[in-house]
Amino acid sequence: MIPKEKIEEIREKADIVAVVSDYLALKKRGKNYLALCPFHSEKTASFTVSQEKQLFHCFGCGEGGNVFAFVMKMEKVEFPEAVEIVGEKLGIQVEKSKSSGALKSYRDRIYDLLSLACKFYESNLDSKSGAKAREYIEKRKLSPAGVKGFRLGYAEDNFNSLTKHLLSRGAKPEDLEAAGLALPGKESGHYDRFRNRLMFPIFDTRGHILGFSGRSLNEEQPKYLNSPDSIVFNKGEVLFGLNLAADAVKKSKFAILVEGNIDVVSCHEAGFKNTAAPLGTALTTSQAKLIKRFAETAVLSFDSDAAGYAAMERAQEALNEAELLVRVLDMGKYKDPDELIKAAGRDRFAECVKNSIPATEFKIKRIISRFNLAEVEGRARAAHQVAEFLVKEKDKIVQREYIKYAAGLLKTDEDLISSEVRKRTFYNRSSGMPLRSVTKRPPDKIIEAEKNLLKLALTSNEALGLIKAGLGTDEFSDPNNREVFKKLQELPAEQLLLELGSEEQKRIVREAMLGESLEGDIKQMTNDCINAVKGYKVKKQIDQVRQDLMAEEKIGNLEAVKRLNSEYHSLSEILRAMTR
Repeated sequence: MIPKEKIEEIREKADIVAVVSDYLALKKRGKNYLALCPFHSEKTASFTVSQEKQLFHCFGCGEGGNVFAFVMKMEKVEFPEAVEIVGEKLGIQVEKSKSSGALKSYRDRIYDLLSLACKFYESNLDSKSGAKAREYIEKRKLSPAGVKGFRLGYAEDNFNSLTKHLLSRGAKPEDLEAAGLALPGKESGHYDRFRNRLMFPIFDTRGHILGFSGRSLNEEQPKYLNSPDSIVFNKGEVLFGLNLAADAVKKSKFAILVEGNIDVVSCHEAGFKNTAAPLGTALTTSQAKLIKRFAETAVLSFDSDAAGYAAMERAQEALNEAELLVRVLDMGKYKDPDELIKAAGRDRFAECVKNSIPATEFKIKRIISRFNLAEVEGRARAAHQVAEFLVKEKDKIVQREYIKYAAGLLKTDEDLISSEVRKRTFYNRSSGMPLRSVTKRPPDKIIEAEKNLLKLALTSNEALGLIKAGLGTDEFSDPNNREVFKKLQELPAEQLLLELGSEEQKRIVREAMLGESLEGDIKQMTNDCINAVKGYKVKKQIDQVRQDLMAEEKIGNLEAVKRLNSEYHSLSEILRAMTR
């Protein structure tokens, strides 16, 4: 137990603003400080910290409390450990409980087991059994200093060597299972989760081992096996290497994010100490918020392949949501940072970091590269997709500059792209419009038409070609259908379920692929559904023009009235042509 006097001493000396600032970017607003809430997703800051009252409260989700409550929630720890963490920040020593065995906290027992496992793996690497792992390390040209610094080890090609070792040290089988180190046997006993793998321990920023990432040394899949989620570990909330990178990230104000564990080790060995990696390619919002605690900018250097580019685009969304600036590093002919550094040297990688470009610029180039710009139709479709992407840009000045940039690449009039952006902004507008007209659900027949289009696209190449040619991604009214169709244009159908991040989107794809097939003429069914979806969009545009026309007539803006009348008649003619 921590003495009450010690708790009060820490509480009185702690400044909640200083503590919270270690985790969130606070902005002063009057007497208080505001930030985006780390406990729920929001676009407008409602998380409030009062220096005067030494309290925090989120007006969005209702979370609140004092400095200890905040640390408990952020670090996912119990009260005593939160007191220790705040004490450490103040330089106040908190004597830890000397209790052990049954009295020791469950969390501490798990930490101890993970620490013992790490030492066991390290000793294996230096033993006769670790020869294969040492060969792999030599092949990947990792230095002894790098191996030691990251505490790499080896899980033997043996079913229960770690389990036996830890049980002999007094561990309980259920604790080994809870720590993610062992699995229950079919009939009895437990066996090692990790076997014949190069082991990378995963640390939090306070130095606790949370779990492991094991790299297969044979053809066994998966290539990288991570610990399962546990009381101390959640894969989507930590970054490999951040424990060693945090100080360098904070000093440089930017983090280099790479895809693989070996990339992290190679970058650190080459002097790029501000490098970390998500455990898997999909960077989560929680990981982005963790980076925001230390950095202002994230430089993405994922693998130079289709999967890596897709992962970078998803990462940009998460990082932007966390209010980080995002840049992308171009590695040229090299597939990853490890290969680049080993082949071309650290100076070449440093040059790539220096020459990294804003992620939005990178995305625009990627969009345009998918089309044949020698053809009018190719340039037009590229312009439409660029406009769809730029609608998401909140800063209107930045948006305008990128419209100019894209127009230059496409050799087209920037006003045309600007006009497309404004049209698409319609779907996000609420100002001056009744709320129900923004949130109104599309008719069931439109939702059904969209589902049928996805079913046709997933089962017929002919239908997919017709849909790509006749329908823009933005014309899908349902956002999940829109995202599925967008991914379907970039990836083969069999990869969709692997790449989609939303369970709802995965459900849509599964139902489309496994549901009853549509009977009839593929071309006719596809064109009927396309016309239904496009017709609904045109009707919405007509409704909006009608509202705008009434507003302009009221204020006597004759020029606008003339333009809107022309637009109204053009849209009406388009709609009539669809229904003939």
